[in-house]
Amino acid sequence: MVLSRRSIVLGGPVAVATTLVPTHTASAATSTGTSGSLLSRSRFASRVGASFTLTAGGTRWSVTLSRVTDVLGAPPGDDRRFAVTFTSPSAGPSSGTWTVSRPGFTATTLFGVAAPDRRSFTAVVNRI
Repeated sequence: MVLSRRSIVLGGPVAVATTLVPTHTASAATSTGTSGSLLSRSRFASRVGASFTLTAGGTRWSVTLSRVTDVLGAPPGDDRRFAVTFTSPSAGPSSGTWTVSRPGFTATTLFGVAAPDRRSFTAVVNRI
């Protein structure tokens, strides 16, 4: 059975969590010198446990990068296809476009999904 992106997206809420893509443009991704390097798994994985500032709609929240995980259909450890999850002790933004930043980490815009309690936020990077 072959699944298209369209059939996955039309599949409902479970599909939404696995098909989100970052909103970075190619030109923004090249700002560090290598195409897509702002959206690499290794860039995030090396900072698991670190504090970040998550900004959405002009409001900021302190969050922790709690995990970087594989996504369905990608080889384990794929540097171009992975999910990042941030957690917060207090309720943060709803699902949408966010920017995550911290000292020494170029601000990066992602589109993601907030958990119902808005204390966990997940974005999937899918650079095919």
